[in-house]
Amino acid sequence: MESQNYRYHSYTTYIDDENIFSLLILLTFGIDVQAVPALLYQEKIRNPKLEYVGKPCVKWKDDSLTLKFTSILNGSIKKGLSVHLEPVYQCGNESFRFPKVGYYTRRELRFRRRRGNFSSETYKEDIYIKHKNDSNVIEYNRALFLPARRNDGILILKSFMYNCSDEELLAVDTFPVFNLKSSVAKKETVQKNLVRKEAWNSTTEKLVFFYALDEDVTSSSFMGNDTMYQKLEGLMEQLSSDSAVYKIKRIEIKGYASPEATFAYNQSLTERRANHFKNYLVSAFHIDKRKIRVLGCGEDWYGLTEMLMQKSTNDPSLTKVLDIIDGYGIFEGRELMLLNLSNGIVYNQLKRDYFPLLRRVELNINYEVKSFDEQVFDK
Repeated sequence: MESQNYRYHSYTTYIDDENIFSLLILLTFGIDVQAVPALLYQEKIRNPKLEYVGKPCVKWKDDSLTLKFTSILNGSIKKGLSVHLEPVYQCGNESFRFPKVGYYTRRELRFRRRRGNFSSETYKEDIYIKHKNDSNVIEYNRALFLPARRNDGILILKSFMYNCSDEELLAVDTFPVFNLKSSVAKKETVQKNLVRKEAWNSTTEKLVFFYALDEDVTSSSFMGNDTMYQKLEGLMEQLSSDSAVYKIKRIEIKGYASPEATFAYNQSLTERRANHFKNYLVSAFHIDKRKIRVLGCGEDWYGLTEMLMQKSTNDPSLTKVLDIIDGYGIFEGRELMLLNLSNGIVYNQLKRDYFPLLRRVELNINYEVKSFDEQVFDK
């Protein structure tokens, strides 16, 4: 039977100084008062919308349930608010919660961290900074340990909006997790004829390669790439030396760019960087193309913000840069505002000290290694 996804939305009106002013304008022009709450809500959060790229993947492995999905949050979040995604595996009356994902404005993230310092609660959350109208991409990959396998459950992805004291449910998406009893029984039948049982440990190696401005192919002599290439060659030699011990599960290649040039050009540039690196891996190490996933991530404003937040406390000009990034979207004159800041002095500082670190490819190699010390021999 084809699975069904159920989705519903819940909205709440927030009245503050901005909304009172908007209400007066709406009443002045004779707009239907019954429509005002929805309009005010829309103005407050500017329609943040969470969308999934493909269907979330849920898999059992031993006593763990692994959840993987890619999602994009569009729209903008105003100050004082944050949007959260909470994955829950529901089996009968039992609920098992995966780590959350939280989207914050830069200011709200500071308040959240400050509240966490005075709270006994331990936060398990992946944090993302949401700029004004930028789209944010989540690559979620988490495993949840369950003491005993629960089959025939359902994955629930809830999205909430928070302010300092309240929360409102925005949407719920549900996905069935299929019963694996038959496949597990088949696997156990096969294992009875084996001499020993295999135990595999999964790990992921992350490598970063940097690029010159406007280049989509890099070299080992650029910005310390020689160390990364040596590490990559050593790892690949190890992974291909004995297929009975090592297994490459998947390789993810993400391309990034600095903000120079147009948005469309930089998007294309990051896709070329990722694809050229994929071709290099295939030709140099004979890796199966089907195990490689490429993604052009475009201009890395998130990475720039992360670096600036670490330095801005000692440099007021960088705080102004962060305010511009938060206040202006990519297509609303953000880069022009940065160019005009202090007659271009600050922008030249960004180009010199920060932009080179944004021009890169991130390589994530996920592989499994057989754990010999956990082998159990049948009698």
